[in-house]
Amino acid sequence: MSVTHVYNMEFLRLMKQHNVHPFCFPAHATHCLQPADVALFRSMKHHWTTEGRKYMRQTGGKKTDKKQFYKLFQSAWKNSATVETAQSGFRQTGIFPVNRNAIPVEVFEPSKTTERRSQTVTKEGTSSTEVASYSQAVTDAEVATDLQQSMSTSDTMTASGLI
Repeated sequence: MSVTHVYNMEFLRLMKQHNVHPFCFPAHATHCLQPADVALFRSMKHHWTTEGRKYMRQTGGKKTDKKQFYKLFQSAWKNSATVETAQSGFRQTGIFPVNRNAIPVEVFEPSKTTERRSQTVTKEGTSSTEVASYSQAVTDAEVATDLQQSMSTSDTMTASGLI
C-alpha cells in the first residue's frame, strides 16, 4: 500500500517544514502507547475520585451543582495536568526518550480467543454448562435472555439490600 493512500501528503510536508515527526500507533495497542491515556487521564481519574469522595464526606452525599462541579474539576485538573505528568506519559510509553522496551512485547501479539461458560437447558429440562468461544455467533435471543436474567438478579439483590 502506498503512503499516499494512508497519509495526507500536504499534512506530511507541513509537519516536515516545522520539524514535527508524526508516527502511527500499531492497531489495538493505543491504550498503552498514548501518553495522555497512560499518564494524564489516569492521574485525572485518581484526582477526580479523590475530590469527589472528599466532597461527598463534607456534604453528606449532596448532589453537585454546576458551580461545585467546576470547582471539583478545576482542583482535579490542576493536580493532574502538570509538566511532570506529561513527561511521565512520554517516558512510560517509550516515546521520549525513545525506549523500545517500555511496552511489553505481549501487547503487540495477536489477541487470543477467549472462552466463557454458558448455561444451556437440555430437552429434558436439566441445565448443563458448556464452554462457548466468543468467536461463535450469539443470537439476539440469547443476548436478550442474558440481559433479562442479569436484570432480574440485580432487582432481587437490590430488593434484598445486597446492593
